[in-house]
Amino acid sequence: MKALEASFENLFRDAVEHTGEDVTVRIGRSSTTLFVEDDDPGIADGAHDRAFEHGHTTSESGTGFGLSIVETIADAHR
Repeated sequence: MKALEASFENLFRDAVEHTGEDVTVRIGRSSTTLFVEDDDPGIADGAHDRAFEHGHTTSESGTGFGLSIVETIADAHR
């Protein structure tokens, strides 16, 4: 359960850091997939792969670890 908690914490933190505290985050599922989405502008076209690289950040105060950690945890549970 700790891994799942870490994933949600990183996703929520990322949403707030890149959108602000008035961000809306929605959790849902399709037939076989759990998803977390927010209402920020999103990742720029062509930058999706880089967004999950360990250490990549677009924030002056970011570490670039958040989405990388989420991806690692999700991949481990496939």
